Amino acid sequence: MATLVQHLARAAGTQMVLASLTFPGVVESRAFARLMDRIFSALAPRYDRLGSGLAAPETVLAPLDSALRGLEPPRRILDVACGTGVDALFLARRWPAAEVAAVDLVEAMLRRLRYKHGRIGAAAAHAARLPFADRSFDLAVTQNAPPYPGELLRVLAPGGWMILAYSFAWAPVVGPCLARRLSRLGLDEVAVAVAGLGAAVRGRRPDRGP
Repeated sequence: MATLVQHLARAAGTQMVLASLTFPGVVESRAFARLMDRIFSALAPRYDRLGSGLAAPETVLAPLDSALRGLEPPRRILDVACGTGVDALFLARRWPAAEVAAVDLVEAMLRRLRYKHGRIGAAAAHAARLPFADRSFDLAVTQNAPPYPGELLRVLAPGGWMILAYSFAWAPVVGPCLARRLSRLGLDEVAVAVAGLGAAVRGRRPDRGP
Protein backbone atom coordinates (compact mmCIF):
# COMPACT_ATOMS: atom_id res chain seq x y z
CA MET A 1 0.00 0.00 0.00
CA ALA A 2 1.32 3.44 -0.90
CA THR A 3 2.22 5.74 1.96
CA LEU A 4 0.91 9.28 2.38
CA VAL A 5 4.20 10.68 1.10
CA GLN A 6 4.00 8.46 -1.98
CA HIS A 7 0.42 9.59 -2.62
CA LEU A 8 1.63 13.19 -2.45
CA ALA A 9 4.49 12.36 -4.82
CA ARG A 10 2.02 10.85 -7.29
CA ALA A 11 -0.15 13.95 -7.13
CA ALA A 12 2.87 16.21 -7.64
CA GLY A 13 4.16 14.14 -10.54
CA THR A 14 0.77 14.21 -12.23
CA GLN A 15 0.47 17.96 -11.88
CA MET A 16 3.98 18.47 -13.24
CA VAL A 17 3.18 16.50 -16.39
CA LEU A 18 -0.13 18.26 -16.96
CA ALA A 19 1.36 21.73 -16.38
CA SER A 20 4.28 20.98 -18.70
CA LEU A 21 1.98 19.88 -21.51
CA THR A 22 -0.41 22.80 -20.97
CA PHE A 23 2.24 25.53 -20.66
CA PRO A 24 5.26 24.34 -22.69
CA GLY A 25 6.60 27.87 -23.03
CA VAL A 26 7.06 28.11 -19.27
CA VAL A 27 9.15 24.94 -18.90
CA GLU A 28 11.21 25.89 -21.96
CA SER A 29 12.03 29.35 -20.59
CA ARG A 30 15.41 30.38 -19.21
CA ALA A 31 13.73 31.64 -16.03
CA PHE A 32 12.39 28.14 -15.35
CA ALA A 33 15.84 26.70 -16.06
CA ARG A 34 17.44 29.06 -13.54
CA LEU A 35 14.88 28.10 -10.90
CA MET A 36 15.42 24.37 -11.46
CA ASP A 37 19.19 24.86 -11.34
CA ARG A 38 18.98 26.56 -7.95
CA ILE A 39 16.64 23.96 -6.47
CA PHE A 40 18.43 20.85 -7.70
CA SER A 41 21.94 22.16 -7.14
CA ALA A 42 21.00 22.40 -3.46
CA LEU A 43 19.42 18.92 -3.52
CA ALA A 44 22.23 17.15 -5.39
CA PRO A 45 24.32 16.04 -2.37
CA ARG A 46 21.36 14.20 -0.84
CA TYR A 47 19.29 13.50 -3.93
CA ASP A 48 19.94 9.75 -3.96
CA ARG A 49 19.11 9.42 -0.27
CA LEU A 50 15.85 11.28 -0.79
CA GLY A 51 14.90 8.96 -3.63
CA SER A 52 15.73 5.78 -1.75
CA GLY A 53 13.75 7.04 1.21
CA LEU A 54 10.68 7.55 -0.94
CA ALA A 55 10.63 4.09 -2.53
CA ALA A 56 12.78 1.06 -3.31
CA PRO A 57 14.79 1.22 -6.57
CA GLU A 58 12.61 -1.42 -8.20
CA THR A 59 9.54 0.76 -7.57
CA VAL A 60 11.23 3.89 -8.90
CA LEU A 61 12.34 2.08 -12.06
CA ALA A 62 9.22 -0.06 -12.56
CA PRO A 63 7.45 2.12 -15.19
CA LEU A 64 10.64 2.56 -17.24
CA ASP A 65 11.49 -1.13 -16.96
CA SER A 66 8.01 -2.08 -18.15
CA ALA A 67 8.20 0.28 -21.15
CA LEU A 68 11.57 -1.16 -22.22
CA ARG A 69 10.32 -4.73 -22.49
CA GLY A 70 10.39 -6.19 -25.96
CA LEU A 71 12.61 -3.50 -27.50
CA GLU A 72 15.53 -4.45 -29.68
CA PRO A 73 18.91 -3.53 -28.14
CA PRO A 74 19.66 0.09 -29.14
CA ARG A 75 23.08 1.25 -30.27
CA ARG A 76 22.85 4.80 -28.89
CA ILE A 77 20.76 5.80 -25.88
CA LEU A 78 19.99 9.28 -24.53
CA ASP A 79 18.81 9.90 -20.96
CA VAL A 80 17.42 13.43 -20.68
CA ALA A 81 17.13 15.17 -17.30
CA CYS A 82 19.25 12.32 -15.96
CA GLY A 83 19.78 13.64 -12.42
CA THR A 84 22.45 11.61 -10.66
CA GLY A 85 22.19 8.86 -13.24
CA VAL A 86 19.78 6.27 -11.84
CA ASP A 87 18.19 5.70 -15.26
CA ALA A 88 21.43 6.03 -17.23
CA LEU A 89 23.11 3.39 -15.06
CA PHE A 90 20.08 1.12 -15.35
CA LEU A 91 20.13 1.45 -19.14
CA ALA A 92 23.90 0.91 -19.37
CA ARG A 93 23.62 -2.29 -17.34
CA ARG A 94 20.67 -3.53 -19.36
CA TRP A 95 22.46 -2.98 -22.68
CA PRO A 96 26.22 -2.93 -21.95
CA ALA A 97 27.12 -2.77 -25.66
CA ALA A 98 25.16 0.47 -26.16
CA GLU A 99 26.61 3.96 -26.03
CA VAL A 100 24.76 5.89 -23.32
CA ALA A 101 24.69 9.69 -23.19
CA ALA A 102 23.12 11.66 -20.37
CA VAL A 103 21.99 15.28 -20.15
CA ASP A 104 20.93 17.35 -17.17
CA LEU A 105 20.53 21.04 -16.53
CA VAL A 106 22.34 20.86 -13.17
CA GLU A 107 26.10 20.40 -13.19
CA ALA A 108 26.09 19.24 -9.55
CA MET A 109 23.92 16.29 -10.55
CA LEU A 110 26.24 15.41 -13.41
CA ARG A 111 29.29 15.39 -11.13
CA ARG A 112 27.66 12.66 -9.09
CA LEU A 113 26.86 10.68 -12.24
CA ARG A 114 30.46 10.94 -13.46
CA TYR A 115 31.67 9.72 -10.09
CA LYS A 116 29.39 6.66 -10.30
CA HIS A 117 30.08 5.71 -13.91
CA GLY A 118 32.70 7.49 -15.99
CA ARG A 119 31.80 5.57 -19.18
CA ILE A 120 28.52 7.45 -19.55
CA GLY A 121 28.96 10.69 -21.44
CA ALA A 122 27.32 13.49 -19.44
CA ALA A 123 26.62 17.02 -20.64
CA ALA A 124 24.96 20.04 -19.04
CA ALA A 125 22.09 21.30 -21.18
CA HIS A 126 18.45 22.32 -21.11
CA ALA A 127 16.18 19.46 -22.19
CA ALA A 128 14.41 21.80 -24.61
CA ARG A 129 17.70 22.57 -26.41
CA LEU A 130 19.70 19.35 -26.62
CA PRO A 131 23.31 19.59 -27.89
CA PHE A 132 22.94 16.72 -30.37
CA ALA A 133 22.37 16.42 -34.09
CA ASP A 134 19.03 15.38 -35.54
CA ARG A 135 18.33 11.62 -35.60
CA SER A 136 21.26 10.76 -33.33
CA PHE A 137 19.74 8.16 -30.97
CA ASP A 138 17.89 4.85 -31.18
CA LEU A 139 16.31 5.33 -27.72
CA ALA A 140 15.54 8.61 -25.95
CA VAL A 141 14.29 8.49 -22.35
CA THR A 142 13.06 11.02 -19.82
CA GLN A 143 12.04 10.01 -16.32
CA ASN A 144 10.52 12.14 -13.55
CA ALA A 145 11.07 15.44 -15.35
CA PRO A 146 9.02 17.85 -17.44
CA PRO A 147 8.54 16.20 -20.85
CA TYR A 148 9.94 17.77 -24.01
CA PRO A 149 8.68 15.26 -26.58
CA GLY A 150 9.22 17.55 -29.57
CA GLU A 151 12.92 17.93 -28.83
CA LEU A 152 13.30 14.22 -28.09
CA LEU A 153 11.72 13.48 -31.46
CA ARG A 154 14.26 15.73 -33.17
CA VAL A 155 17.21 13.67 -31.92
CA LEU A 156 15.47 10.31 -32.41
CA ALA A 157 16.51 8.22 -35.42
CA PRO A 158 13.86 6.68 -37.69
CA GLY A 159 12.72 3.45 -36.09
CA GLY A 160 13.90 4.66 -32.69
CA TRP A 161 11.87 4.72 -29.50
CA MET A 162 10.90 7.54 -27.15
CA ILE A 163 9.94 6.79 -23.54
CA LEU A 164 8.48 9.26 -21.04
CA ALA A 165 8.41 7.61 -17.61
CA TYR A 166 7.12 8.75 -14.22
CA SER A 167 7.80 6.74 -11.07
CA PHE A 168 5.08 8.55 -9.15
CA ALA A 169 2.00 9.63 -11.09
CA TRP A 170 -1.68 8.78 -11.49
CA ALA A 171 -1.52 6.47 -14.50
CA PRO A 172 -5.18 6.96 -15.64
CA VAL A 173 -4.46 10.69 -16.04
CA VAL A 174 -0.83 10.86 -17.13
CA GLY A 175 -0.88 7.88 -19.49
CA PRO A 176 -3.60 9.04 -21.89
CA CYS A 177 -2.33 12.65 -21.92
CA LEU A 178 1.19 11.65 -22.89
CA ALA A 179 -0.05 9.04 -25.35
CA ARG A 180 -2.11 11.66 -27.18
CA ARG A 181 0.90 13.97 -27.31
CA LEU A 182 3.13 11.30 -28.83
CA SER A 183 0.45 10.34 -31.33
CA ARG A 184 0.09 13.97 -32.43
CA LEU A 185 3.84 14.05 -33.05
CA GLY A 186 3.38 11.19 -35.51
CA LEU A 187 4.90 8.37 -33.47
CA ASP A 188 3.74 4.81 -34.12
CA GLU A 189 2.99 1.97 -31.73
CA VAL A 190 2.20 4.35 -28.89
CA ALA A 191 1.48 2.42 -25.70
CA VAL A 192 1.08 3.08 -21.98
CA ALA A 193 2.84 0.90 -19.42
CA VAL A 194 1.47 0.98 -15.85
CA ALA A 195 3.81 -0.34 -13.17
CA GLY A 196 4.74 0.35 -9.57
CA LEU A 197 3.28 3.68 -8.53
CA GLY A 198 3.47 5.36 -11.91
CA ALA A 199 3.34 4.97 -15.66
CA ALA A 200 5.39 5.29 -18.80
CA VAL A 201 4.46 5.97 -22.40
CA ARG A 202 6.48 4.84 -25.38
CA GLY A 203 6.27 5.48 -29.09
CA ARG A 204 8.32 4.64 -32.16
CA ARG A 205 9.46 7.11 -34.79
CA PRO A 206 8.33 5.74 -38.15
CA ASP A 207 10.96 4.56 -40.61
CA ARG A 208 9.17 6.51 -43.30
CA GLY A 209 8.62 10.22 -43.67
CA PRO A 210 10.75 13.31 -42.84
